Amino acid sequence: MNGETIPTSFTRDAELNRQRGLPEDTITDNLIIKGNNLLALHSLEKEFKGKVKLIYIDPPYFFRDKKPEDTFTYNSNFHLSSWLTFMKSRLEIARDLLTNDGVIFISINEDGLCYLKVLLDKIFDISNFIEIFNWKKTDTPSNLPHKSKKASEYIICYEKIKDNVKYKGLSKSSKSNDPLTKPKNSIKFLEFEPGQLICSDKNATYKKGVDYGTDKYPMELLDDLVIENNTNITKVRFSNRFTWTQQYLNDELRKKTSIFCSKKSLVLSYKKVEYNIEAPFDLIDSSMGVQTSEKAGSELTEMFGKEVFKYPKSESLIEYLINIVSNKLYDNDIVLDYHLGSGTTAATCHKLGYQYIGIEQMDYVDTLIIPRLQKVIKGEQSGVSDSVNWQGGGSFIYAELGKNNETAKERIEACNSLDELVQLFEELNTRYFLDYNVRIKDFKENVVKEEAFVNLSLARQKELFKRMLDNNQLYVNLSEVEDARYKLSEDAIRLTKDFYQIKN
Repeated sequence: MNGETIPTSFTRDAELNRQRGLPEDTITDNLIIKGNNLLALHSLEKEFKGKVKLIYIDPPYFFRDKKPEDTFTYNSNFHLSSWLTFMKSRLEIARDLLTNDGVIFISINEDGLCYLKVLLDKIFDISNFIEIFNWKKTDTPSNLPHKSKKASEYIICYEKIKDNVKYKGLSKSSKSNDPLTKPKNSIKFLEFEPGQLICSDKNATYKKGVDYGTDKYPMELLDDLVIENNTNITKVRFSNRFTWTQQYLNDELRKKTSIFCSKKSLVLSYKKVEYNIEAPFDLIDSSMGVQTSEKAGSELTEMFGKEVFKYPKSESLIEYLINIVSNKLYDNDIVLDYHLGSGTTAATCHKLGYQYIGIEQMDYVDTLIIPRLQKVIKGEQSGVSDSVNWQGGGSFIYAELGKNNETAKERIEACNSLDELVQLFEELNTRYFLDYNVRIKDFKENVVKEEAFVNLSLARQKELFKRMLDNNQLYVNLSEVEDARYKLSEDAIRLTKDFYQIKN
């Protein structure tokens, strides 16, 4: 509330730490860290290993058919292998940061869901899997059912160690009902190989995205369905949303060989579960007080006077997830989000009174996240503010990983021509760290003059310049924090030493 200052040290509230069972010298400040999130996570390890109760992340998604021009703020255009490697390296250190009764929630789309589930089974162990939630992210068009891609996203949840978790501050045994998996509606994905469906139309093509079910058996076509001679000649999937529990459905299928749906001249039957891909989802929607992404986006647009982030998660969604596993009356837990995005997790935790750590590499840390949290401190009234009677106040510390070759990458990206890149190369060679495989003399005298190189697009030329940098030297190592070549301020050096409790 009193403005911005440079702290002399980090806060370590011994009494608060005793109450939550952490070492008395644990940092109790809220932290926003700008920089590569993998390196930031490892930088946090010494101070926060085994101390974080809840992790929520909304990482870049994997898309099967994503085109480069479709990408927005996040880089959501990974090849599958790259995406899995990207996720794995971060999830492994994230697991180490969790308390033994810690929980992780990860938002994901349909394309990446199954791949992520297998990866998490390996990292967290399959026995610690809890639930896959289905969050209804949009209310438009209003007649959309809860279904794949168009209206819903998924949130996958694991405990670090099964049954150590306290739900809403109360211990649970392995025999107790898990609040995360109470039976509710379930969604069933149905897959049919050619020749498995019998249709009323002898020859027809049905387009995906259309509801061909009945009120009792709502079904959405997820792929185009081609009918010849009354049977399907293409493989096809349906999304099926039932109004009863999975157990009831299974009982129905035991009583009969098929369940029939009929609408708009399409009559189809599906047999027992050998044709089914089953996955029950716990449903999260507006009936639980959880706002849609559209609502969250419109609130951010109103807050900043323009659209600043596409598809943000809502504060009420984060509040819902936190309230599953934590109760402020009993706990004062630490929450981590290392894909901070628009800052929703930090803003929500600030209003709820939870200590938070947020990590983000993109420059909108400075143009979106920090201004948003400053507005939170001043008492802005979007999101959960009204429901928690938010009046403002509190503080956070904004830190940044000390840049080395990362600065070189930024300078390369700022160049407007090949001439500028060539002029910069000498400084890259003398001030920063090039990969040991780079043949410097050959590059300067020959490569940059070759027609094939000159004719490359500027973006491709920049990419090749960046690849010459040593990626092990992107940021300043702790052991070199006082090296004059990095020109770190006295404040930065002092706070770095205080963070790691280096006395001399």
